[in-house]
Amino acid sequence: MYESGKENTNSMTEKVQQNALQNTAEGVAFLRHEQEKKILSIVGAVTSSEEAFRAFLDSSTEAIVLADDRLNLVALNQAALRLMAPHSSIQKVVGKNIVDLVPGIRESGRFAAYRRVIETGVPFMADDVIPHPSFGELYLSVRAFRVGIGMGLIVSDFTKQKRAEKERRLSESRFRRLYDSNLLAVAFWNADDTLHDANSLFGQIIGTPVDDLKAAGMTHESMTQPKYFPVDKLARQHIAQNGVCLPYEKEFVRQDGTSAPVIIGGGALDSTDGGYVTYMIDITERRKSEELLLRTEKLESLSLLAGGIAHDFNNLLSGIFGYMDLALQVSPSDSDAAHFLNLALRTIERARGITQQLLTFAKGGAPNRKPGSLFPMVEETVRFCLSGSNVACEFNVADDLYQCDFDKTQMGQVIENITINAQHAMPNGGILRVSAQNCAHVPEALLYSGIGDWVELSISDTGIGIPENILPRIFDPFFTTKHRGSGLGLATCHSIVRRHGGSIDATSSPGQGTSFRIFLPANATPLDELASKEETIHQGTGEIVLMDDQMVVLDAFTYMLRSFGYLATRTGDGDEALEHLVNAKKNGLMPKAMILDLTVPGKKGGLDIIKAIRQIDAALPVFVTSGYNNDPIMANPTSYGFTDQIPKPFTLDELSTVLNRHLH
Repeated sequence: MYESGKENTNSMTEKVQQNALQNTAEGVAFLRHEQEKKILSIVGAVTSSEEAFRAFLDSSTEAIVLADDRLNLVALNQAALRLMAPHSSIQKVVGKNIVDLVPGIRESGRFAAYRRVIETGVPFMADDVIPHPSFGELYLSVRAFRVGIGMGLIVSDFTKQKRAEKERRLSESRFRRLYDSNLLAVAFWNADDTLHDANSLFGQIIGTPVDDLKAAGMTHESMTQPKYFPVDKLARQHIAQNGVCLPYEKEFVRQDGTSAPVIIGGGALDSTDGGYVTYMIDITERRKSEELLLRTEKLESLSLLAGGIAHDFNNLLSGIFGYMDLALQVSPSDSDAAHFLNLALRTIERARGITQQLLTFAKGGAPNRKPGSLFPMVEETVRFCLSGSNVACEFNVADDLYQCDFDKTQMGQVIENITINAQHAMPNGGILRVSAQNCAHVPEALLYSGIGDWVELSISDTGIGIPENILPRIFDPFFTTKHRGSGLGLATCHSIVRRHGGSIDATSSPGQGTSFRIFLPANATPLDELASKEETIHQGTGEIVLMDDQMVVLDAFTYMLRSFGYLATRTGDGDEALEHLVNAKKNGLMPKAMILDLTVPGKKGGLDIIKAIRQIDAALPVFVTSGYNNDPIMANPTSYGFTDQIPKPFTLDELSTVLNRHLH
């Protein structure tokens, strides 16, 4: 108590002396002297070993500052200089006030805090964020304590740690957003290969909630198709050796036994327990698209062969049809010959149906499309195919169903093939449900061309269904599971629908049935009512010029035209036919019409000379004929300068119908 009172008395005496002397010259000198003594008292202890003191300060990575009781700098190290005045020197900084070196120190309240340290001796600690002209924001930990009559500062710069922590948090935030966004499926695995955790997308791919997978102790291997075990093992070896593995394709096994194809990659975790992380993308839709493309390429690869065979076969059938029709014309209707000829014609008609199936997916083929409603054609075809069977049929057709541009014969073949397959799938009876509705969207994997309004036709049975391993192949040409099947039925359906600008797919559940969906572009144009009339056998006179490179076709045409009353002039190629027309023009003996084969191997065909013919006579009836009856020119002959088309093979009645339409 006595000592404390003595100190207080001395302090008060000192202040009275200072006040008394402040306004005198002697007082000013006295105060300067006292200030110097204070500064010396702070550094006096180290002036005898200045070099050691300086070495001690500069050896510290923390900033150290010594200031007097007015916060003028007495000493500092290089670390403090870099923070406070990086472009100056210690000699120039010593003696300056801390206010001049640390911007905003008064406003932040730090100056007052430092004064309190000097006055009270109570240390002060705080974390600061201050702007720096060279380093941006600095994160500092400041410790202030009294040293003698002044103050010492130790400043720790934890900017790097703070920035690293910010980067870590930002990285974690980004990963969390990616993890939760379900853009990628992410799974964490323990060292024993069991699932540690995963985002919800992984559970969706596997088909089981993640919590259920974890509770069941599911491992990476237990969720993988066995054929991918070796590549998974190699991937984990890469992770162990290199920390990462490159992405690769594999298939997981869903809870229902189906496959889940993915692209998967992985990497080691920072922990040393052997755990790893995998990231993956579901490629189910891509696989479907690839399979669809491969299926299309298979069809295209067979198209040239199929088209060539069908073309040559149709040429032969043209002769057979022609001769048998002519023989039937001269045979008594009640004779055995007429009976056998009719049986033969029906048999050959089936052969023509086979070539038609080949041509429907031949390259360059096109249906002869006309606007109309799919119903009642679809219903009539289904009922006809199921007549006499133990399969019932139900129809659900939208009242406002759009029209489509379609080839009635070809689309009838599609409905017939699907219906017959459905009947075979229900040997003990069942129900075939047919529905049709308008739709605005087609699944992307099925879309061949364009966007807009569509008609969706669905045909579903309650049969035995199609096994999963077979379903992707049902549209492949010549693929069949039937003992007597040709393998062309569904391949033909696929090609017909595609050439109509549409799409077809199938879904099936074994034991529950199969459903086919057909999407066709809609046509909003009103359907014109077309009048029909009963055709009679054509009769006429005059010359008709024939051009074909096949003698059997020329012979059949010649005899048929003669039966109608015409004189047939035969030519073997386009140049010969054109030369005959030029001469006929000169002589004023123009033919009644011309019938030209579309193409002639190695020589000019009908397409090559039609422009020249039109320059000679723009109104002359010119008919194009071809065994490629699905060729775009055959589908729309008038666009190429022809009057009409006569597809091979043809019967006497079919030729008569065309001639009745244009020759009078």
